[in-house]
Amino acid sequence: MDMKDIDNVGGPEHSDVRLPLVEKLLALGWSSKQIQWSPEWRVPKNPSEHSRRESGQKYTGFPVDIIIWESEARREDPEAALIIFETKRPSAAEGRRQLENYLSLEYTAKMGFWTNGVDTLAIHRLPSGKFSYHEGAAIPKPADTFSIVGDTLLKYEDLEEPKPHILRAKLDRIFGVVSARDTVSTRSDQRLNQLCNLLLIKLASDQAAKRNPNATLAFQPMATEQDTAQQIRREFANLRTSYPVIFDSNNDNELRFNDHTIHEVVFELASIKLVDVTPETISEAFQVFRSANLKSGEGQYFTPSRVIRSAVEIMDINYEDRIIDPACGTGGFLVESFLSVSRKYHNLSTADHQKWAQDHVYGVDRDDINVKLARAIMQIIGDGSANIEVGDSLRQHMWPTDYPHLDRTLKDGTYTCIITNPPFGRSLRMSAKDSRLSEFTISKKDKDDHRELEVGLVFLERCYKLLVDNGRLGIILPETYWFSSTYKWLRDWLKGRFALRGMFNIPMEAFQSFCRAKTNFYVLQKLPMVRHYERSSGSVVPQPSWFQANKIVISSASKCGITKDGIDRVIVGTKKDGVDKKDGVDDDLYNDVTAICGGKVTPTTRIIPLTDAIDNWRAVPTHFDLTSVRSFQKSRAELWPNWSEMTLGDMINQEWITRRDGHGSPSKEQRMGIIPYIKVSDLRAGLVNINPTNMISLEMAETYWRGKVSGLEAFDLISPERASSNIGEFCVLMPGQEQVVVTREVIILRVTPKAPFDAFYLLWALSLKIVRDQWKRIIFMQTNREDVGHRYGEIIIPAPSSKKEAGTVSKDFRNYYVGMSRLRTNFASSLADSGLHHFMLTGGEAAHTYQESES
Repeated sequence: MDMKDIDNVGGPEHSDVRLPLVEKLLALGWSSKQIQWSPEWRVPKNPSEHSRRESGQKYTGFPVDIIIWESEARREDPEAALIIFETKRPSAAEGRRQLENYLSLEYTAKMGFWTNGVDTLAIHRLPSGKFSYHEGAAIPKPADTFSIVGDTLLKYEDLEEPKPHILRAKLDRIFGVVSARDTVSTRSDQRLNQLCNLLLIKLASDQAAKRNPNATLAFQPMATEQDTAQQIRREFANLRTSYPVIFDSNNDNELRFNDHTIHEVVFELASIKLVDVTPETISEAFQVFRSANLKSGEGQYFTPSRVIRSAVEIMDINYEDRIIDPACGTGGFLVESFLSVSRKYHNLSTADHQKWAQDHVYGVDRDDINVKLARAIMQIIGDGSANIEVGDSLRQHMWPTDYPHLDRTLKDGTYTCIITNPPFGRSLRMSAKDSRLSEFTISKKDKDDHRELEVGLVFLERCYKLLVDNGRLGIILPETYWFSSTYKWLRDWLKGRFALRGMFNIPMEAFQSFCRAKTNFYVLQKLPMVRHYERSSGSVVPQPSWFQANKIVISSASKCGITKDGIDRVIVGTKKDGVDKKDGVDDDLYNDVTAICGGKVTPTTRIIPLTDAIDNWRAVPTHFDLTSVRSFQKSRAELWPNWSEMTLGDMINQEWITRRDGHGSPSKEQRMGIIPYIKVSDLRAGLVNINPTNMISLEMAETYWRGKVSGLEAFDLISPERASSNIGEFCVLMPGQEQVVVTREVIILRVTPKAPFDAFYLLWALSLKIVRDQWKRIIFMQTNREDVGHRYGEIIIPAPSSKKEAGTVSKDFRNYYVGMSRLRTNFASSLADSGLHHFMLTGGEAAHTYQESES
């Protein structure tokens, strides 16, 4: 950064102290990209401003004179603040107070430095959270050690329970340190595994210190990095001996971090208490680990905590339940299930809750790091870690040789409740051979023949086998499985096995930072369906109070409390001191869940007959939100009381309008010629836009037309029907554009002479807000693309009482498009007559011009 880029701050501190200090820092070897003084970095004034900063909102903050970041790559990352500088002229005492305040607010910074140009004061943050002061200190150099240990060793009484956001910030900072500096573990999975090992050492140290408060903590930094690393490696060896089940991987023979990394991690975590903290604190903080262990190539996507909370809440877990997640990942559903039971039965002791976890909470995952993280979290909050196993839940034929312990954990007919988010994706498939050897029926095409199938669907049958009769399953699955004709066979497989009890919309934002797969949360009950089913043991299988025979409870909530970037979606209320006041989190999904559990209703909840979703194979929550239909009917009755209303499907059946598809999609190699190829992206703002870079030859066009002409007519209406956010937004094919090739993924509507209206009226009707809003309920996600299929026929539009009235309301549309057509024709003719301009003729004009020149 050049000196000329500095803010116009003014004052003697700026010219006499700050600018010379920046020059000295650069001379000592600090990178100019690590040093920030323009614009001034702002430290949040309070926890509320911290929350605003985390959610990307504006906040006031305290401006600091200079800040140095840990690395160039992490500039302006709040978790990477290293040194805060103040250059005020007053006394060292005032500078000290100000720096202490800043360091307590920017809690990841390790050092503060004050100078007035002559005197200096350095403040280091100690592992205990206290400060060490050094008057007359030298200006810090990049090679200095900033993790100062101090003279006093920590004991249990020195540990402090962290607030969730502080613990999360520290863990996030640790990941940054390891990624940037460690020279031993270079792969992300290695780093995550080793960090988990260090966290378990920390946990064991805290537990030992609690038993013997007078002893010094084993997990704390020593005088040198080498001493710290030696002590921690010794503790790890002891821990491996004590917990062989957790450390059963070849990757756990030793700590694979260098001494510096171990020292830095220990320094950050030494003063934090991990025992006796609230489970919510641990659960929230460990989201850092969960998100770091994402394996999108293997279909593993971090399930946001807000989705987990809603899913567990609607499952209504009881003390009698025995639960499992057969694709548990890092244990999000298991942790929240334990928390839910702890809250519900809060009068029981901690020991009772731990005993419940040991006997009632189980999990399986193929990834050993996932399992270790899940065990670590459960060990901290509930000691249910022993029941979380490494293994392949699906390939049962491999259990005797590879996972013999799974015969016990995955015994059929064992669990009353399953909650899971299995890996999903078209590339994640179970082979026909594996399905046959593991005796799955869901993959059968006929009596003996199996097919390759997505693992998410195979998990449906694994869960079916694991459940007791009348047990319940909560599962996150892609929306496409529940409406696409490709998966209509699934409807038949479900019959006689599961009853669909509930479906809950999961907004796109939940997984949008990882993928575009639209999912929903489905609650199913294993048949036979009875209110209280007696198992052979004589115990009663618990049932949520909201279950209703032959009914489906639905939530079509459009928000789940997070944005597409994965941060909290806050409700912004009134302004105070020019800053938006944060009133809470905008989580309609959770509001719906709590209403359903309490026997109440919301605008986005409803109950429908089971047959409405299953027989029509449209088990998609948003489809049953009739808010837009009711709004249309109300407005139509008020605005046009003498008119009727009809669906597009009805109009097609009466031959008032016709519908056809587009022609096809030429490959990029074919796009050389004079005939425009119209893609979905070319349909914008009510017009068909010609893109001169997408042109094909006349011969190729005739192949797609299946003749000499396109079959299109002027004033045809065209809308995307797939892979577009503009589905339902119709555009007009203008005169002269008829001879174009249109992508197949469109709907083309044409008004016939039988209709009591023309194309301009139809466009007017389709453009009404009360009509456009209806498309939201019929656009589903086909794999990862928007799709409307033939559901466009359900759109209701006003049916005019006469052709005259239709012409009256739509006259502005007619005048606009007819007038534009005249202007386009006159404009093109004028340019062509002058011979002085090159003008891109539109589709049909280009084709006719070409044919005339050839003849």
